[in-house]
Amino acid sequence: MSNPLAVAAVTATLRQILFDAINADLGGAAVTTKPPDKARDANDVNQLNLFLYQPVLDAGLRNDDPPGARPGESAPPALPLQLHYLITAYGANDDDRLAHRVLGTAMGTLHDHPVLGRDEIRTALPGNDLHRQVERIRLSWQPLSIDDMSKLWTAFQTQYRISAYYQACVVLLESNRRGPAALPVLTRGPDDSGVSSRPDLVPPFPTVESAQPVPLVLGGTLTATGHHLTGATAIRLTHGVTGTTFDLSGAAFTEVTDETITATVPDQPAQLPAGIYTMAAVFTAAGVPEATSNVLSTAIAPQVTAGLPATFVAGTAGLDLTVNPPVRDGQSAHLLIGGRQLAGTPGAGPGELRFAVAGVPRGVYPVRIRVDGIDSPVVLPGPPPRFDPSQQVRVT
Repeated sequence: MSNPLAVAAVTATLRQILFDAINADLGGAAVTTKPPDKARDANDVNQLNLFLYQPVLDAGLRNDDPPGARPGESAPPALPLQLHYLITAYGANDDDRLAHRVLGTAMGTLHDHPVLGRDEIRTALPGNDLHRQVERIRLSWQPLSIDDMSKLWTAFQTQYRISAYYQACVVLLESNRRGPAALPVLTRGPDDSGVSSRPDLVPPFPTVESAQPVPLVLGGTLTATGHHLTGATAIRLTHGVTGTTFDLSGAAFTEVTDETITATVPDQPAQLPAGIYTMAAVFTAAGVPEATSNVLSTAIAPQVTAGLPATFVAGTAGLDLTVNPPVRDGQSAHLLIGGRQLAGTPGAGPGELRFAVAGVPRGVYPVRIRVDGIDSPVVLPGPPPRFDPSQQVRVT
């Protein structure tokens, strides 16, 4: 999800893309973002005006849980916006042929550019984080009837000019409200059996059916189970936001059979930040193209390596924790304690975070660090499962 600069970031990105394209075709052209009645400043230049005339709520997403919301937790939905733009062309010295050329260049550019790139968004407007949004920003041409165009230009109180209409969606604005965070479930159903299913057809190609544990931790062991896995040379982890990949291979592989792959997740926080990942088995052999299995979702969790367990007097101000992997710029980090989510600030050293915990009632609380929606481990395996006493805070 994105901060309130996201709407301006879309406009700034579109303006830069169109500016580069039109000036490559017609040097000295201007691209503005003004209302149509104030757009034309000088008649001696070619000009394209990009005007956001209507933001609309996306009906399909307005009541969805935000990305990263957990089952059983209440989370305020994001504000999903579709942005409607009016693109108007002006020719130098009111030459309509030049106006048509400007508009044609603009429409051709947007036709070839249906998705805004993450690097384009990041550099177009400093301080925005729209490039981190999982949902990509897609552009599409919007047909308007003569009646709708007449109403629109009447509202602008200016004469009609040759124009095109586009939609950019979807922009997800993050809510500033925070819902309560529930503790993890210790058992699932009678005898902790959980959900069981049996596929009727087993395909003949390499398939990963499950991977444990979820989430992973640095230095831990990943066990992937499936079928036709013999010959796998790596497990590929792909970060869900940045798209960067990391292969668990070579010495990291401890066992490969037809049904199981066991690998060690290296303690390399610079290459493996906390967050959501996808994973797939990779097959490489001399003289043949690389092949991969199906893709499963997984995650890498932060771990509290220093600062817990902790005891402090109710009403004191701060709790200092060290987290591995360290929280990167642009990642969100919260302390979950007593049903509350408390935002963290960087501490003095690498991986250190400080949390203001004044106001927490007396008691013993299992605590977690949540980084980009992924919680640090707090449950010890059973039987019976129980909360880890080393990951708790005592308030006296």
